[in-house]
Amino acid sequence: MPNYKYCFYHGAAIIRILQDERCKSVEDYFDQDNSSYIVSGKYGIYIKYSEKRMSPWSFNFQDRHRKKILELFSKYDKCFILLVCSDIGVCCLNKTDLHRVIDLGGGSNFPKTISISKRKREKYKISGTDGDLKYKIGDNDFPDKIFVAPCYER
Repeated sequence: MPNYKYCFYHGAAIIRILQDERCKSVEDYFDQDNSSYIVSGKYGIYIKYSEKRMSPWSFNFQDRHRKKILELFSKYDKCFILLVCSDIGVCCLNKTDLHRVIDLGGGSNFPKTISISKRKREKYKISGTDGDLKYKIGDNDFPDKIFVAPCYER
């Protein structure tokens, strides 16, 4: 029996990618969490979602999640973390954004957390276990950020 919540939240992000004319395909990048995908054969994406109806939303990254993300980073120059905030929108983080808020390495068994808050008609404010973004990210930055953003240093 499929997990309909998973389908709903992942679908919210994937359909926005598929509707972009620059998208050639979205393929499943099989993992035990069913959270990773490859867009147009060259962009890695990792999706997490929060069912919480209102801001702030919290996203936990266990060691296995961080390892999967690092695996994607090693295979694809451009990778993005898509954080689906209930039915409000999708916050798209690139590698640089992600590294500023959580440390993916270290082999820690403790989860790392990203917290996102948003007020009406404002952009997402992102903070994490290991730091905060000094800038905000707009819902309308996605999926454009995937297709036009330059590659980021690892």
